[in-house]
Amino acid sequence: MFTGDEAASVVLGLLAGRRSGMSVGEQAGESALAKIQRVLPPPLRERVAAVEQTLGLTAAPAAGPVPAASALFTLAEAARRRRRVRLDYRDRTGAPSERAFDPYGLVFHSGRWYTTGLDHLSGEQRTFRLDRIRSVEPREEGFEPPADVDPVQRVLESLAAVPWTHEVEVVLTTTLAEARRRIPPTAGTLTATEDGRVLFRARAERLDGMAVMLAGLGWPFAVRRPAALRDELRALAARLTAWSED
Repeated sequence: MFTGDEAASVVLGLLAGRRSGMSVGEQAGESALAKIQRVLPPPLRERVAAVEQTLGLTAAPAAGPVPAASALFTLAEAARRRRRVRLDYRDRTGAPSERAFDPYGLVFHSGRWYTTGLDHLSGEQRTFRLDRIRSVEPREEGFEPPADVDPVQRVLESLAAVPWTHEVEVVLTTTLAEARRRIPPTAGTLTATEDGRVLFRARAERLDGMAVMLAGLGWPFAVRRPAALRDELRALAARLTAWSED
């Protein structure tokens, strides 16, 4: 039987997982929580219910589909044993594909589960969302991951490289260390320039949002491209000036 601390820990884990999107299966978290509550002694059940009813989390609830537990466990085991799998996958447009895949690891980021590894269909390292995987079948072929493989970094880089409407290049007057501290890897790539500044490359769907982000950094910068970003920055400056005079 659970002690009070153990029951609270389990309940908090289930609630946090449900809220953040880290749980798997459509109703797995709710059914697990209900089963735990049924077997608890009445006094402890009341205390656990009080935690559930009064707990507030600052993170917004995760939206969208969640991955199947079978896909997550199969990929985790394949990554640990270094065994190839066959994926039945649908991309963001819904187009289906089957591919042999060497999973290097699993990553949970911003309410989504991802796997990254070598995709034999393209011959390149790829990142796939687990909720878009229809099925996973383990295979007997083994693989050896690269010595410097870092699944977390790879997923962040993949997300930063998602194609958007605009390609942005801005030179920031700051150090590379400071830029990396302030700008997350998912926002874009950062490289040092010969004159000691930082080149920020990113993709954006909306340039007005990029203008707000750059202004919020508080550093001098020079826009290389696109020219339309300069227009958005001027428009932002005009709005701020008008608001400050109101």
